[in-house]
Amino acid sequence: HGPGAEADGGDSARKILEKLRWVTLGPQFDWTTRVYREDEPYRELPLKLKALAEGLVSELGLREGGEGGGRMTYVADAALVNFYGHKDTLGGHRDDAELDQSQPLVSMSLGCDAVFLLGQRTKACKPTAMRVRSGDIVVLAGEARRCYHGVPRIFTGLSGVDNAAALITAQATTVQGYLANHRINISVRNVAASAPALEQSSESEE
Repeated sequence: HGPGAEADGGDSARKILEKLRWVTLGPQFDWTTRVYREDEPYRELPLKLKALAEGLVSELGLREGGEGGGRMTYVADAALVNFYGHKDTLGGHRDDAELDQSQPLVSMSLGCDAVFLLGQRTKACKPTAMRVRSGDIVVLAGEARRCYHGVPRIFTGLSGVDNAAALITAQATTVQGYLANHRINISVRNVAASAPALEQSSESEE
């Protein structure tokens, strides 16, 4: 390799990362047909992410069918990961591709702040706006699980990442550098998929 090969490689990786918009963990989601591909094998949800989501739902003490029901059994088996740049938004939508809509959606925010809109079952109702910051987790359960929601704005450069301004100026390729000017949302869910899981790898435990 020539002397500039490493720099060129870094530039190429940065350009590819800038184009990245979503990743599926667990059963693969087809964004065109909006169905989970149960006919394809997949790697299981990383164990630490699974434990975090399930532990949080357990701590909330959610009940099957509401207050009168028994304690909810929540099994996290998939996640959709969205990557946001400074001009990116997510239109109002409902996550309704999962078989059991009573299972909560655990939405984790990393990086830049964002406006999160939570509406109702129709777009005719005015949504409630809230600001989500790095480390915030929103759990959509009960009636909220079936409601429209979206992200109309990202506040780049205003995240909770330490020394964000310096990292942006340096255009660092580290995780912290990326999060200083981007937002990542990890929405964990239960899809009750029947596709065969690949053997659990050591990478899933990182």
